[in-house]
Order: sequence, then structure tokens, then C-alpha cells
Amino acid sequence: MMPCKLRFQSAADTHPGNVRVINEDAYYSGEENHIWAIADGMGGHYAGDVASRLIVESLAKLPKAVSLDQGIEQIVSALKEVNRRLQEDVTIKPGNYIIGSTVVVAFLFENECACLWAGDSRLYVYRGDKIYQISHDHSVVQEMVDNGIITPEESINHPQSNVITRAVGTEGDLKVDVNVFDLEPGDRLLLCSDGLYGELPAAEIKEALEHETPEVCVEALIEQTVAGRAKDNVTVSVIDVFEERSIEYGF
Repeated sequence: MMPCKLRFQSAADTHPGNVRVINEDAYYSGEENHIWAIADGMGGHYAGDVASRLIVESLAKLPKAVSLDQGIEQIVSALKEVNRRLQEDVTIKPGNYIIGSTVVVAFLFENECACLWAGDSRLYVYRGDKIYQISHDHSVVQEMVDNGIITPEESINHPQSNVITRAVGTEGDLKVDVNVFDLEPGDRLLLCSDGLYGELPAAEIKEALEHETPEVCVEALIEQTVAGRAKDNVTVSVIDVFEERSIEYGF
């Protein structure tokens, strides 16, 4: 049996939070090329907002791919080019600056999704009343969890929770991780910066994802985050996956 044809509906928003003056997050919702992304500029460094903006602008210029592999290749190439430009910019700036940004990308092609990322911005899938984390953080605390040094619960408020081990612009050779999975009608995808999951418990995120539309989900997630400490910028993108049904006419 041929797989059903899928269509997508999405919404996204960003907020500087309650502490920071500059919003170093950026997002892209690509209905045309089926690319959705969130980039989180590295706070405390030089021009994190420039780095995140360069990433989303680069992805927005990509044409619609004709295959999953081509789309992945185009996205990786675009991120590596931004990495090169940021590295080049550092060499001409006075002082010891780092210009960097995390990134998480969802590329949707037919019945599959490719998750690409560098850093600790995340992609989740909400399916069958459960949330699955697709990306795997490039961070110090994640390495500690992987090595059994601390528990996942202890990682949430760990003093090194904001220390990442990979990002666009921070190293000469960027490595982008890729995870491909099948999509199902009814899936709801969530892309977010650490300003969301670092503030809201998983149960609250799940509850917010139970709203009817992506727009309401995004609004609820942002409002709930800002109602708390919101020490960081917060950016959220929600994508719904539908089965595309043809209309038959009888005469």
C-alpha cells in the first residue's frame, strides 16, 4: 500500500524573556521548502543575535529539495557555510570573541522528517499522548548524564546546564548530527530553544501541546514560560502533520 500524502501546518514565535534585553534567538518557518528551524545565539558572547539570524537567513534561501538526501545535503552545506563566515568574522574582530549559535532543523519530505542539529536546541515529537525527544543535546550536562555521573533530573538545575559543546561558529569544522524518522498523520512536532525546556517541566510542555492548533500551542508555551522566571530568550515552533485527502466528485 502506498504511503499517504502528508501536509503540514505550523506556527512559531519568540520572546526575549524577563531578564535579557536582546533576543538572540531566531526562527524560520519554511512552508515553501519544508524547512523549519530555531537558532539560539550564544548569550554572553559577541553578536549571538547576528549568528542566529545568519543561520535562518541561509536556510530561507534554500530551494525545495527533490529528495530527502538532497535536502539534508543542502541544509548541512548551508550551516557549514555560515560556520565558515562566522569563523572568518572572528579573525578580523579585535579581542577574543566567539560568534556562535545552536541550531535545530526539521526538514519534512513526503512521509519522513530529518532532524539536524548542533547544540542544545531541541526537536520533540508529540505522538499518541507521549512526547519523544528526537535530538540529543551537545552539552556538558548531557555528557554527564550519558556517563552516569548525574541523573536527567539533576541536569535540569545543574550549574553547567547552559554550557554547550557544539555550535555553529565555535569550531573550524562543524559537525551536524542527523536523525531521520517516519512521520505519521496526527504527529505534532515541537522545535524549541533551551529557554523553553529549561523553564517549563515536561508535564507542562505536554499539556500545552494538547491545545487544538499550533498557534494556540505556541501562545500557551510562550505565556507559561514568561509567567515564570524566563531568564533566557524563548523560541517555539509547532508543526502539525495531516493526511492530505483528495475530494472526489460524483456526476
